[in-house]
Amino acid sequence: MDAMTLASTAVALLAGNLTPTPDAPTVSVEEQTGVHRGPRDRPCRRGLIQDAVRRALDADEGEVLIELAEQPADLARLLGLARALRARLEDDSALREELDRIVATMLQAPASALSGSWHFAYLLQDYADDSRLAGRWGEALLAYEQSRAIMIELGDLAGAARGLNNLGAAHEDRGELAQAALCFTRCGATFTELGDARAAALTLINLGNVRHRQGCWEEAAECFERGAGQLAAMGDVEAAVHARTNLALVLHDRGYSERALTVLEDCYRDLAERGDLHGGALVLVDLASVHEEIGHWDAALQCQRRGAQMLADLGEREEWSRAMSGLCRLHQQLGQWEEAAASYRAVAQY
Repeated sequence: MDAMTLASTAVALLAGNLTPTPDAPTVSVEEQTGVHRGPRDRPCRRGLIQDAVRRALDADEGEVLIELAEQPADLARLLGLARALRARLEDDSALREELDRIVATMLQAPASALSGSWHFAYLLQDYADDSRLAGRWGEALLAYEQSRAIMIELGDLAGAARGLNNLGAAHEDRGELAQAALCFTRCGATFTELGDARAAALTLINLGNVRHRQGCWEEAAECFERGAGQLAAMGDVEAAVHARTNLALVLHDRGYSERALTVLEDCYRDLAERGDLHGGALVLVDLASVHEEIGHWDAALQCQRRGAQMLADLGEREEWSRAMSGLCRLHQQLGQWEEAAASYRAVAQY
Protein backbone atom coordinates (compact mmCIF):
# COMPACT_ATOMS: atom_id res chain seq x y z
CA MET A 1 0.00 0.00 0.00
CA ASP A 2 1.51 3.38 -1.00
CA ALA A 3 2.09 6.34 1.28
CA MET A 4 -0.91 8.28 -0.10
CA THR A 5 -3.26 5.41 0.71
CA LEU A 6 -1.83 5.11 4.20
CA ALA A 7 -2.19 8.83 4.88
CA SER A 8 -5.66 8.90 3.29
CA THR A 9 -6.81 6.15 5.63
CA ALA A 10 -5.42 8.03 8.62
CA VAL A 11 -7.20 11.25 7.65
CA ALA A 12 -10.43 9.35 7.03
CA LEU A 13 -10.22 7.81 10.50
CA LEU A 14 -9.63 11.25 12.00
CA ALA A 15 -12.67 12.59 10.17
CA GLY A 16 -14.79 9.75 11.48
CA ASN A 17 -13.76 10.55 15.01
CA LEU A 18 -15.30 14.02 14.93
CA THR A 19 -18.73 12.44 15.18
CA PRO A 20 -18.97 9.44 17.53
CA THR A 21 -20.53 6.37 16.00
CA PRO A 22 -23.78 5.07 17.59
CA ASP A 23 -22.04 2.09 19.17
CA ALA A 24 -19.16 4.13 20.58
CA PRO A 25 -18.84 3.86 24.37
CA THR A 26 -19.42 6.93 26.53
CA VAL A 27 -16.16 8.37 27.83
CA SER A 28 -16.15 10.46 30.99
CA VAL A 29 -13.95 13.50 31.52
CA GLU A 30 -11.88 11.49 33.99
CA GLU A 31 -11.24 8.82 31.38
CA GLN A 32 -10.38 11.43 28.77
CA THR A 33 -7.75 13.08 30.92
CA GLY A 34 -6.19 9.84 32.18
CA VAL A 35 -4.19 7.16 30.42
CA HIS A 36 -6.98 5.11 28.93
CA ARG A 37 -6.60 1.79 27.17
CA GLY A 38 -9.59 1.07 24.97
CA PRO A 39 -11.07 -2.42 24.48
CA ARG A 40 -9.39 -4.75 22.06
CA ASP A 41 -12.45 -6.77 21.02
CA ARG A 42 -12.99 -5.20 17.58
CA PRO A 43 -10.63 -7.25 15.41
CA CYS A 44 -11.95 -6.00 12.05
CA ARG A 45 -11.66 -2.33 12.89
CA ARG A 46 -8.39 -2.73 14.70
CA GLY A 47 -6.99 -4.86 11.93
CA LEU A 48 -7.82 -2.17 9.37
CA ILE A 49 -6.02 0.44 11.39
CA GLN A 50 -2.98 -1.70 12.02
CA ASP A 51 -2.60 -2.80 8.41
CA ALA A 52 -3.38 0.53 6.77
CA VAL A 53 -1.86 3.04 9.13
CA ARG A 54 0.51 1.52 11.66
CA ARG A 55 3.35 1.42 9.15
CA ALA A 56 2.84 5.14 8.44
CA LEU A 57 3.28 6.07 12.08
CA ASP A 58 5.61 5.42 14.98
CA ALA A 59 4.57 2.60 17.26
CA ASP A 60 3.31 4.97 19.94
CA GLU A 61 1.29 6.99 17.44
CA GLY A 62 -0.15 3.76 16.04
CA GLU A 63 -1.39 2.88 19.51
CA VAL A 64 -2.93 6.34 19.85
CA LEU A 65 -4.70 5.91 16.52
CA ILE A 66 -6.16 2.58 17.61
CA GLU A 67 -7.44 4.14 20.82
CA LEU A 68 -8.90 7.07 18.91
CA ALA A 69 -10.93 4.70 16.75
CA GLU A 70 -12.22 2.93 19.83
CA GLN A 71 -12.73 6.04 21.99
CA PRO A 72 -13.77 8.73 19.48
CA ALA A 73 -14.80 11.24 22.12
CA ASP A 74 -11.21 11.80 23.24
CA LEU A 75 -10.41 14.99 21.37
CA ALA A 76 -7.09 15.44 23.15
CA ARG A 77 -5.71 12.31 21.53
CA LEU A 78 -7.25 13.33 18.22
CA LEU A 79 -5.40 16.64 18.35
CA GLY A 80 -2.15 14.90 19.25
CA LEU A 81 -2.54 12.53 16.33
CA ALA A 82 -3.33 15.42 13.99
CA ARG A 83 -0.02 17.01 14.97
CA ALA A 84 1.80 13.75 14.27
CA LEU A 85 0.10 13.22 10.92
CA ARG A 86 0.71 16.73 9.66
CA ALA A 87 4.44 16.16 9.36
CA ARG A 88 3.74 13.14 7.15
CA LEU A 89 1.47 15.05 4.76
CA GLU A 90 3.90 17.77 3.69
CA ASP A 91 4.00 16.52 0.10
CA ASP A 92 0.25 16.02 -0.31
CA SER A 93 -1.61 19.32 -0.32
CA ALA A 94 -5.06 17.74 -0.77
CA LEU A 95 -4.73 15.50 2.28
CA ARG A 96 -3.17 18.31 4.29
CA GLU A 97 -6.12 20.57 3.48
CA GLU A 98 -8.52 17.83 4.54
CA LEU A 99 -6.69 17.44 7.84
CA ASP A 100 -6.80 21.23 8.32
CA ARG A 101 -10.56 21.17 7.74
CA ILE A 102 -11.06 18.42 10.30
CA VAL A 103 -9.01 20.21 12.96
CA ALA A 104 -10.67 23.57 12.22
CA THR A 105 -14.09 21.95 12.74
CA MET A 106 -12.98 20.69 16.12
CA LEU A 107 -11.43 24.01 17.14
CA GLN A 108 -14.63 25.90 16.33
CA ALA A 109 -16.67 23.82 18.76
CA PRO A 110 -17.81 25.54 21.99
CA ALA A 111 -15.16 25.26 24.70
CA SER A 112 -17.67 23.44 26.91
CA ALA A 113 -17.88 20.69 24.30
CA LEU A 114 -14.14 20.12 24.30
CA SER A 115 -12.10 18.14 26.78
CA GLY A 116 -12.26 20.32 29.87
CA SER A 117 -8.80 19.66 31.26
CA TRP A 118 -5.50 21.45 31.66
CA HIS A 119 -3.90 18.70 29.60
CA PHE A 120 -6.08 19.50 26.61
CA ALA A 121 -5.71 23.27 27.09
CA TYR A 122 -1.92 23.02 26.98
CA LEU A 123 -2.08 20.58 24.07
CA LEU A 124 -4.10 23.21 22.21
CA GLN A 125 -1.38 25.76 22.95
CA ASP A 126 1.26 23.40 21.56
CA TYR A 127 -0.85 22.88 18.45
CA ALA A 128 -1.29 26.65 18.11
CA ASP A 129 2.49 27.15 18.41
CA ASP A 130 3.04 24.60 15.62
CA SER A 131 0.45 26.33 13.44
CA ARG A 132 1.90 29.78 14.09
CA LEU A 133 5.41 28.68 13.13
CA ALA A 134 4.02 27.12 9.94
CA GLY A 135 2.09 30.30 9.07
CA ARG A 136 -1.34 28.70 9.59
CA TRP A 137 -2.67 31.81 11.30
CA GLY A 138 -6.36 30.91 11.36
CA GLU A 139 -5.69 27.64 13.15
CA ALA A 140 -3.23 29.26 15.54
CA LEU A 141 -5.68 31.98 16.59
CA LEU A 142 -8.53 29.49 17.05
CA ALA A 143 -6.41 27.12 19.12
CA TYR A 144 -5.06 29.93 21.34
CA GLU A 145 -8.58 31.23 21.91
CA GLN A 146 -9.94 27.77 22.76
CA SER A 147 -7.05 27.02 25.10
CA ARG A 148 -7.56 30.32 26.88
CA ALA A 149 -11.32 29.72 27.19
CA ILE A 150 -10.75 26.33 28.82
CA MET A 151 -8.19 27.77 31.26
CA ILE A 152 -10.58 30.54 32.26
CA GLU A 153 -13.32 27.95 32.79
CA LEU A 154 -10.96 25.93 35.00
CA GLY A 155 -9.85 29.01 36.95
CA ASP A 156 -6.26 28.99 35.68
CA LEU A 157 -5.88 32.76 35.25
CA ALA A 158 -2.09 32.62 34.89
CA GLY A 159 -2.38 30.05 32.12
CA ALA A 160 -5.08 32.15 30.45
CA ALA A 161 -2.78 35.19 30.61
CA ARG A 162 0.05 33.25 28.99
CA GLY A 163 -2.40 32.20 26.29
CA LEU A 164 -3.31 35.85 25.77
CA ASN A 165 0.38 36.68 25.38
CA ASN A 166 0.72 33.95 22.72
CA LEU A 167 -2.39 35.24 20.99
CA GLY A 168 -0.86 38.72 20.92
CA ALA A 169 2.31 37.33 19.37
CA ALA A 170 0.26 35.59 16.66
CA HIS A 171 -1.56 38.85 15.86
CA GLU A 172 1.78 40.67 15.76
CA ASP A 173 3.17 38.08 13.34
CA ARG A 174 0.18 38.72 11.08
CA GLY A 175 0.70 42.47 11.24
CA GLU A 176 -2.53 42.97 13.22
CA LEU A 177 -0.87 45.42 15.56
CA ALA A 178 -3.98 46.90 17.20
CA GLN A 179 -5.18 43.43 18.24
CA ALA A 180 -1.68 42.51 19.41
CA ALA A 181 -1.41 45.66 21.54
CA LEU A 182 -4.80 44.94 23.13
CA CYS A 183 -3.76 41.36 23.96
CA PHE A 184 -0.46 42.43 25.51
CA THR A 185 -2.13 45.23 27.51
CA ARG A 186 -4.73 42.86 28.96
CA CYS A 187 -2.11 40.19 29.56
CA GLY A 188 0.16 42.57 31.47
CA ALA A 189 -2.75 43.79 33.60
CA THR A 190 -3.66 40.20 34.51
CA PHE A 191 -0.09 39.31 35.50
CA THR A 192 0.06 42.48 37.62
CA GLU A 193 -3.15 41.52 39.40
CA LEU A 194 -1.77 38.02 40.00
CA GLY A 195 1.45 39.45 41.47
CA ASP A 196 3.73 38.00 38.77
CA ALA A 197 5.96 41.06 38.34
CA ARG A 198 8.47 39.41 36.00
CA ALA A 199 5.82 38.18 33.58
CA ALA A 200 4.20 41.63 33.63
CA ALA A 201 7.55 43.28 32.83
CA LEU A 202 8.26 40.89 29.95
CA THR A 203 4.79 41.53 28.55
CA LEU A 204 5.52 45.25 28.76
CA ILE A 205 8.51 44.69 26.44
CA ASN A 206 6.24 42.85 23.98
CA LEU A 207 3.87 45.81 24.07
CA GLY A 208 6.80 48.16 23.46
CA ASN A 209 7.78 46.23 20.34
CA VAL A 210 4.25 46.61 18.97
CA ARG A 211 4.10 50.32 19.82
CA HIS A 212 7.44 50.77 18.04
CA ARG A 213 6.07 49.13 14.91
CA GLN A 214 2.98 51.35 15.15
CA GLY A 215 5.17 54.44 15.22
CA CYS A 216 4.12 55.32 18.78
CA TRP A 217 7.66 56.28 19.79
CA GLU A 218 7.02 57.79 23.20
CA GLU A 219 4.83 54.90 24.32
CA ALA A 220 7.36 52.37 23.04
CA ALA A 221 10.22 54.10 24.88
CA GLU A 222 8.16 54.22 28.08
CA CYS A 223 7.39 50.50 27.84
CA PHE A 224 11.05 49.61 27.37
CA GLU A 225 12.27 51.91 30.13
CA ARG A 226 9.72 50.63 32.65
CA GLY A 227 10.26 47.01 31.68
CA ALA A 228 14.05 47.33 31.85
CA GLY A 229 13.91 49.03 35.24
CA GLN A 230 11.60 46.40 36.71
CA LEU A 231 13.66 43.49 35.36
CA ALA A 232 16.94 45.01 36.56
CA ALA A 233 15.45 45.44 40.04
CA MET A 234 14.65 41.70 40.02
CA GLY A 235 18.21 40.84 39.01
CA ASP A 236 17.26 39.68 35.51
CA VAL A 237 20.11 41.49 33.76
CA GLU A 238 19.80 39.64 30.45
CA ALA A 239 16.13 40.52 29.96
CA ALA A 240 16.76 44.09 31.14
CA VAL A 241 19.53 44.48 28.57
CA HIS A 242 17.22 43.19 25.87
CA ALA A 243 14.68 45.87 26.80
CA ARG A 244 17.35 48.59 26.84
CA THR A 245 18.64 47.48 23.45
CA ASN A 246 15.13 47.92 22.07
CA LEU A 247 14.99 51.33 23.74
CA ALA A 248 18.22 52.31 21.95
CA LEU A 249 16.68 51.39 18.59
CA VAL A 250 13.67 53.61 19.35
CA LEU A 251 15.97 56.50 20.32
CA HIS A 252 17.97 56.06 17.14
CA ASP A 253 14.83 55.99 15.00
CA ARG A 254 13.74 59.24 16.63
CA GLY A 255 17.07 60.90 15.82
CA TYR A 256 18.64 60.64 19.27
CA SER A 257 21.60 58.64 18.02
CA GLU A 258 24.11 59.78 20.65
CA ARG A 259 21.72 58.72 23.42
CA ALA A 260 21.20 55.42 21.63
CA LEU A 261 24.97 54.85 21.55
CA THR A 262 25.22 55.57 25.27
CA VAL A 263 22.47 53.06 26.07
CA LEU A 264 24.07 50.37 23.89
CA GLU A 265 27.53 50.96 25.38
CA ASP A 266 26.05 50.57 28.87
CA CYS A 267 24.37 47.33 27.74
CA TYR A 268 27.67 45.99 26.41
CA ARG A 269 29.47 46.86 29.63
CA ASP A 270 26.81 45.13 31.76
CA LEU A 271 26.96 41.99 29.62
CA ALA A 272 30.78 41.97 29.68
CA GLU A 273 30.75 42.15 33.49
CA ARG A 274 28.47 39.10 33.53
CA GLY A 275 30.65 37.23 31.05
CA ASP A 276 27.83 37.07 28.49
CA LEU A 277 29.96 36.99 25.35
CA HIS A 278 27.12 36.08 23.01
CA GLY A 279 24.88 38.92 24.16
CA GLY A 280 27.84 41.29 24.06
CA ALA A 281 28.65 40.33 20.47
CA LEU A 282 25.09 41.05 19.36
CA VAL A 283 25.15 44.46 21.07
CA LEU A 284 28.43 45.26 19.28
CA VAL A 285 26.70 44.57 15.95
CA ASP A 286 23.88 46.92 16.99
CA LEU A 287 26.48 49.55 17.94
CA ALA A 288 28.10 49.17 14.54
CA SER A 289 24.77 49.77 12.83
CA VAL A 290 24.15 53.03 14.71
CA HIS A 291 27.74 54.23 14.15
CA GLU A 292 27.38 53.47 10.44
CA GLU A 293 24.17 55.44 10.04
CA ILE A 294 25.63 58.55 11.66
CA GLY A 295 28.90 58.31 9.72
CA HIS A 296 31.24 57.03 12.43
CA TRP A 297 32.96 54.69 9.99
CA ASP A 298 36.00 53.70 12.03
CA ALA A 299 33.87 52.94 15.09
CA ALA A 300 31.41 51.02 12.93
CA LEU A 301 34.17 48.86 11.44
CA GLN A 302 35.72 48.24 14.84
CA CYS A 303 32.44 47.16 16.44
CA GLN A 304 31.34 45.06 13.47
CA ARG A 305 34.69 43.29 13.16
CA ARG A 306 34.92 42.60 16.89
CA GLY A 307 31.33 41.36 17.10
CA ALA A 308 31.87 39.02 14.15
CA GLN A 309 35.05 37.61 15.67
CA MET A 310 33.33 36.97 19.01
CA LEU A 311 30.48 35.14 17.26
CA ALA A 312 33.02 33.05 15.33
CA ASP A 313 34.86 32.14 18.54
CA LEU A 314 31.54 31.09 20.11
CA GLY A 315 30.63 28.89 17.13
CA GLU A 316 27.51 30.95 16.34
CA ARG A 317 28.00 30.47 12.62
CA GLU A 318 24.63 31.75 11.37
CA GLU A 319 24.90 34.98 13.35
CA TRP A 320 28.58 35.24 12.38
CA SER A 321 27.56 34.98 8.72
CA ARG A 322 25.13 37.88 9.12
CA ALA A 323 27.74 39.95 10.95
CA MET A 324 30.29 39.25 8.21
CA SER A 325 27.78 40.35 5.57
CA GLY A 326 27.49 43.64 7.44
CA LEU A 327 31.26 43.92 7.50
CA CYS A 328 31.37 43.36 3.72
CA ARG A 329 28.87 46.15 3.23
CA LEU A 330 30.92 48.55 5.36
CA HIS A 331 34.10 47.80 3.41
CA GLN A 332 32.26 48.40 0.13
CA GLN A 333 30.87 51.73 1.28
CA LEU A 334 34.38 52.81 2.21
CA GLY A 335 35.82 51.62 -1.11
CA GLN A 336 37.91 48.96 0.60
CA TRP A 337 37.41 46.41 -2.15
CA GLU A 338 40.08 43.90 -1.17
CA GLU A 339 38.79 43.74 2.41
CA ALA A 340 35.23 43.39 1.13
CA ALA A 341 36.25 40.56 -1.21
CA ALA A 342 38.07 38.77 1.62
CA SER A 343 34.96 39.00 3.82
CA TYR A 344 32.74 37.71 1.03
CA ARG A 345 35.09 34.77 0.45
CA ALA A 346 34.95 33.89 4.14
CA VAL A 347 31.14 33.85 4.05
CA ALA A 348 31.10 31.86 0.79
CA GLN A 349 33.46 29.23 2.22
CA TYR A 350 31.09 28.81 5.16
